[in-house]
Amino acid sequence: MKKFYLVLLTIFAFLFLITFYNMTAAKKQIQQYQVLVKAYEMYINKNANFESFVKENNIKELEYLLNNNNRK
Repeated sequence: MKKFYLVLLTIFAFLFLITFYNMTAAKKQIQQYQVLVKAYEMYINKNANFESFVKENNIKELEYLLNNNNRK
């Protein structure tokens, strides 16, 4: 009977670790998307700090907007 509980506990521990890893990865991705959305909002509103925000947060997806000649 002790082996059964040990196996059951091991399975639940393994499932907890998988869930914890997935949640931390999702949290990190959500934070990256929040920064990206904030940068897009700054671009749309023509905020003067847009360029420094993109460089500060190392947002490679928006580097093409820094050289956009239409933005004035």
